Amino acid sequence: MKIKAETLFAKARNLSIPVQPYNYRTTLILCQDPKTTSSHLADIISSDYGLSHRLITTVYSAFFSLERKDILSIRYMIVLIGMLNLKEMIIKAPILGRKDEDILILYLGAGLLISFLARRICELADMDWEKAEICGLLQNIGEVAAAASVPKIVKNSLVPDSYVIKRRRFARLCSGYNPRRLGERLARHWNLPELVRMAIIPDDFDLNSLPEEERTILQLVDLLNRLIKKGFSAKTTRSVIKNVCEEICELLGFRPIVLERAIVASVNGLESKCPTYYKHLEKTGLLKRILP
Repeated sequence: MKIKAETLFAKARNLSIPVQPYNYRTTLILCQDPKTTSSHLADIISSDYGLSHRLITTVYSAFFSLERKDILSIRYMIVLIGMLNLKEMIIKAPILGRKDEDILILYLGAGLLISFLARRICELADMDWEKAEICGLLQNIGEVAAAASVPKIVKNSLVPDSYVIKRRRFARLCSGYNPRRLGERLARHWNLPELVRMAIIPDDFDLNSLPEEERTILQLVDLLNRLIKKGFSAKTTRSVIKNVCEEICELLGFRPIVLERAIVASVNGLESKCPTYYKHLEKTGLLKRILP
């Protein structure tokens, strides 16, 4: 099975990521409560890939015509669009169901886990965790879009004994696209901030031109992505995981125990806030491989 590049992009750009049922109901209820704060809503939306994606793409759509391109705060985005627009946005969202492909659920869970990790680690490092949270979430939007649009091609492109997409194989079936290229083009189509585009495909940009904190955030997100990709492979050894963790510690000046606690806290957060995604990731062995 092959697909033309423009056909794939046409499918992906109209992507409608499903929302976890509990988050769907809870956010709608909160939108009608005058006592609800943007921080309360942000806590729920940031733990749901579908809601976060819808909010970010809505804020950067032509309807809002934003002049600023550096808004990377879920809380601020909620304030910008207001409760009525937020409620309308949520009502139109599809709900995660049994019919959704397992491979899509895995990539949604992986994106959330990286987002949780990036936030937790940046909080400990006293860096801008809101930027890290969004960049961590959307760095795998290409994989999510591919899994939602062409799940059969994704499954046929996986590295053996792994849930990592073999880029060259995928590109042969998709007229030259690989998931990262697809994700970066989608980010441009949705008019997302350049920092998000850098998180998706950092090799295409000169990160040295960025302020030190933003450069460190992108380097962290890239390392976390590598950690999860390694964890997705049944052949990954403990030493490989340890090497990536050592790189993260070196980047931030962390002691290993600090990073280990951040990983445990993030996995526990995924289990409590996103049980469906947690269960799918647990079945792959990923969580067992990355936990200390």
